[in-house]
Amino acid sequence: METRDDFSPGVKAILAHRAGYRCSRPRCRALTAGPSSEREDAKSSIGVAAHITAASPGGPRYEPGLTQEERRSVSNGLWLCAVHAKEVDDDVSAYPSEVLLAWKRHAEEDARALLGKPISAQAIDITAQIALHRAVDGTLVVTGSTNLPDGTKMFVALAGPVKARQKEELAATVSGGMFAAGPFGSSDGIHPHGWYRVELLSYFNGPWKQPDAVLDIVGREGEFLVGRFAEALHPEFAESEKRFRATFDCIAPPLHSSLPRGALEMSTAIQYVKDSVLFVDGRLSAMPVHEVVQMFMSAPGLKAHLEWSAKALPNGAIVVSYSFWSGARPAVAEWIVVLEDREVRYRNLDAKYMSWGPED
Repeated sequence: METRDDFSPGVKAILAHRAGYRCSRPRCRALTAGPSSEREDAKSSIGVAAHITAASPGGPRYEPGLTQEERRSVSNGLWLCAVHAKEVDDDVSAYPSEVLLAWKRHAEEDARALLGKPISAQAIDITAQIALHRAVDGTLVVTGSTNLPDGTKMFVALAGPVKARQKEELAATVSGGMFAAGPFGSSDGIHPHGWYRVELLSYFNGPWKQPDAVLDIVGREGEFLVGRFAEALHPEFAESEKRFRATFDCIAPPLHSSLPRGALEMSTAIQYVKDSVLFVDGRLSAMPVHEVVQMFMSAPGLKAHLEWSAKALPNGAIVVSYSFWSGARPAVAEWIVVLEDREVRYRNLDAKYMSWGPED
């Protein structure tokens, strides 16, 4: 009977400790140890000491040239959460030994860099989402969520409709991970149905007078902020302060509850999309969308499925879809149409690809 060269309890403890008791997968880094509610002294762990090369013949990434001691050593292991320990063993081609060794090295470097630093001194990858609502009186209200700390002060700006680009700005404060700003209204108190741009902006320097509890987490001048919403104010200097800035394009609901869209409106929206010539990454397509779609469908591995369809959204816009097969995978390209101003935008990545055709 074959025996497994399993890690000893001591080796498992070393692997967990050197990874900071966090999963070594770079996109996870989940904490793997904590309390259990079973008893006052109970512990919970989702961590696994995973073999880089298998503990026995036939296992994932098995190396016959290793000795028993080498297979059971710290050098042949890394610390993972239970989910990713199973994932790396189920898909060896995606996770060869070289990848796991790199994960281990980076996880230990990360743990070493954070050693002795309070949680507040660790990087915060900012998230933000918003929604645009129509109030009873017809004005607009922006609501949103973010992982910026409670008490963070920000400006919420509304620019639109897009073609007019008039801009209004109001203050908001994060509370319970949420914020709200409004009402926004044009000179006559009403913004029409259509596309608007919402901008969120927050600084962490002296003039903004953010609460100390906020600065303890994001750092003085936002030094601990990372991610796509962390923007260097002076990118030419490494020591530049950072600000939080996020922009979203969204559709204001109709002024009044409208009747359900009919077949004629659905057909009109589909035709608008087909005939549209769109800008993609600042370049104007050399052909309308329907010609680009035909060009894509002539490529190997792509073929039409249910083709064109449309459905109405609660905000009064219409989603136009083109259904197709990408190999054996069903896929859908989606565009958004605002009938009132005949504006068309791509909604997902497949639609972006199918919205731009090169010149001959």
